[in-house]
Amino acid sequence: MWMAGGTVEFTAASVEARREEIKRRALQLAIESKVVTSEAEAVVRDLLATDLGASEPHWTQTLNTDGAYNQIYNVDLDDKKIVVIYGAIVPEGTNASALKFSLGTSKVIDIWDIDKAKYTEDHMVIADEPIVYNKSATINIEAFLPSGVTTPATDNIVLLGVVVEPKGKTISPDTY
Repeated sequence: MWMAGGTVEFTAASVEARREEIKRRALQLAIESKVVTSEAEAVVRDLLATDLGASEPHWTQTLNTDGAYNQIYNVDLDDKKIVVIYGAIVPEGTNASALKFSLGTSKVIDIWDIDKAKYTEDHMVIADEPIVYNKSATINIEAFLPSGVTTPATDNIVLLGVVVEPKGKTISPDTY
């Protein structure tokens, strides 16, 4: 695996440690932003494609225009959700070569070159800094489809991330 914007190699253990740190920081941000009032009220869970506006919890993207960025996810968060994206799994054979993360349609937060991940053993990219979408933000994610690729092209890029929201909003864990 490789690190977007850097050359640091990660091990499975270091990725898990990074994920736990991101979960902790996301929960802290959710409390500070009043998405939840306390840790006891919060759920920290894996990011699903539906959190980004997909109609099903399945990571599939259709890219219709070659030589351009194609919008793959767009959604307005409500005031009770925080989304943090820290990486991606880019299967071999993926058509897209880059991912652009924006706040709305004008403020670009980061751009990841995902081509390198296609050729690594685990097909994973981990960001230098996670992408944070705070409550009420408009998430816009685009994938670049290189010129000459037959369209429409379909990819299955899995975004790695966490969601913090109040218990009961999506899931209601039992307490024991």
